[in-house]
Amino acid sequence: MKRRTFIRAGAAAPLAATLGPRAFAQNDYPSRPVRIVVGFSAGGGVDLVARPLAQRLGEALGQATIVENKAGANGNLAAMYVATGVPADGYTLLQMNSAMATNNPFLYKSGVPNYLEEFTPITGITETPQAVIVPASLGVKTLKEFVALARAPKTEMNFASGGVGTLAHIVFELFKKEESLQMVHVPYKGTGPAIQDMLAGRMHLMIDNVSQVKGQVESGKLRVLAVTGPQRVSYLPDVPTTAEAGFPKLLAIGWQALLAPARTPPQVLQKLRTAARSVVDKKDWTDFMAERGAVAKWASPETVTQRIKDESAVWGEVIRTAGITAD
Repeated sequence: MKRRTFIRAGAAAPLAATLGPRAFAQNDYPSRPVRIVVGFSAGGGVDLVARPLAQRLGEALGQATIVENKAGANGNLAAMYVATGVPADGYTLLQMNSAMATNNPFLYKSGVPNYLEEFTPITGITETPQAVIVPASLGVKTLKEFVALARAPKTEMNFASGGVGTLAHIVFELFKKEESLQMVHVPYKGTGPAIQDMLAGRMHLMIDNVSQVKGQVESGKLRVLAVTGPQRVSYLPDVPTTAEAGFPKLLAIGWQALLAPARTPPQVLQKLRTAARSVVDKKDWTDFMAERGAVAKWASPETVTQRIKDESAVWGEVIRTAGITAD
């Protein structure tokens, strides 16, 4: 009996040796702080979601979770860094917005990772219907009135966005094509300067998250004509959807997801997914997002992957047709 025990123990020793420290490291994950890399500056839309998420995720994991900003190229710098520049061990994650995966591959000739091959989704985090916004001084109260004004002879209209290739820009190009508008796109370095020119009357239309202009809308300086989601939003109950306003093809929802490098061990991914879902499903997260004009939305890895595929087909065609490039 003792001999059998000795033999079994002896046979197990080589197996333990072959597993090495990596296997044991997976079992006690996370044993050190986790980083969430954001491809945009502090204070931007992704960053404003990532920081409260990191705090809550850290509590769920029992380990500090921090945000690191690596801004540049519409999020490409951060994405390439996480895809190719760090170990796939669960300690460095990427928080992305949808445009990074569905727009950037068509906007840039290089420097964009293959999101379907180089990452594995942990969870979807939030959804944000876009709002069609105009200066109140323009005098239009519906989207149809705006289109009629934009089509009027000798009318020059400008559209403002936070940059070339943003979701707002691509949605506008779709709107412009469908309605045969001759408006000029004016890209800004962020939505802040664009909002200021909207208030000054130099810009006539903007498509963005209404949380960016909540104060100006409440004060009556800006007006929301429609929201681009499939249903009305709770914080703008009297504002119609674009479909209700007569423009069913103008449908777009921005969303964010948390990703890990593709070769991250399954045990680590499972811990991350369990922790992330416990955060996203809680009422305090739902309320927190609602206050900022977003909808807390957990999504499975499979759902995130399929969404990237589906929306890439739609927005890729818009980008190609409009001849948009960010290089």
